[in-house]
Amino acid sequence: IAAPVVVLKEDPRLRRLQQQQAELAVSEPGRHRDITEPQVVRRRREAETSGRDEDGEAPSSEDEDALERRRAAVRERLKQEEAAAVAQESEESEEESSEYETESSEEESLAPRLLLKPVFVPKADRETIMERELLARQEEARLAAEQARAEIRKVETKEILAHRLEVEAAEEASAKEGPRGMDDVVTDDDADDDEEAYEAWRLRELRRIGMAREAREREEREAAEKERWRNMSEEERRRHLALNPREVAPKPKKKWGFLQKYWHKGAFFQEEGDAQVEDGPMLGALASRDFSAPTGQDKFDRSTLPKVMQVKNFGRRGQTKWTHLADQDTTDWGTPWVQNDSLRNKYNQKMAASEQVFTKPKSTRT
Repeated sequence: IAAPVVVLKEDPRLRRLQQQQAELAVSEPGRHRDITEPQVVRRRREAETSGRDEDGEAPSSEDEDALERRRAAVRERLKQEEAAAVAQESEESEEESSEYETESSEEESLAPRLLLKPVFVPKADRETIMERELLARQEEARLAAEQARAEIRKVETKEILAHRLEVEAAEEASAKEGPRGMDDVVTDDDADDDEEAYEAWRLRELRRIGMAREAREREEREAAEKERWRNMSEEERRRHLALNPREVAPKPKKKWGFLQKYWHKGAFFQEEGDAQVEDGPMLGALASRDFSAPTGQDKFDRSTLPKVMQVKNFGRRGQTKWTHLADQDTTDWGTPWVQNDSLRNKYNQKMAASEQVFTKPKSTRT
């Protein structure tokens, strides 16, 4: 087996790598500094066969000696190149520290600088001037407010001092005069109207006492009635209501407004309007309320509006097409059927739910 031979041939891959690094350094100057490293040469086996000649015969001893000398020369030359590369690397490492500042300055000089375009700003739009003026105005307002407060405090201090001096002077004068009697104290400025004022006060007091007594008696009666009603049984309550019926005064029927909304009163709790239940009168005030009174939009007279607006919910989604029955009545009052004659009256009297009118027959003729 032949020994490996190191051949100083150029490696195509190393050549391509060096070419790429050179192109990168040219395209981007000043971005990276050059770093020199020892090159590693791959070992290749010699293309020529060392054991055989062209005819396939074994080489002679002279050829082997020449080949050995050639190999020794190659190894020696490789050692020298490696030693030179190591020495060069140490020298470059020493020079790097001194060249670092120069390279950094060169990189900074080569790097592009961003320049701002000067733009003119009007004086009215300059924020610094506006802020300075605002701060100045605020400072002036603060100083004016402090000065006003100082003036107010000065005036108040003078008033307090003057009042205090007056009080002290009055105390000194009263101490010099001595103790005062009851005759010196004025209890009433208007002594001539004592009798009239007393009479008016007496009437007011009597009226107030009477009103308070009536309110107290009314509360006592209501409490006693509630207690009595609570202790009564159902039979006693029905008997009491039968003996003491409600006195409902007939109310005149009010005339409703045009297109007024009807509120149904309801059929529940109508018998308890003035009756006494478990806790006393339940719906006395509610039962006496007028449910036919107009509310909301019904308080306005819609008859004065145009014909197209005389409908409920005008202009809304829920607007109705029909107004009222009298407007939609199609009865022909000229027909004999609707004539209010005697025959029609006699027929109506015999209809259901009509009021029966009974007249005493005349005495028979003898």
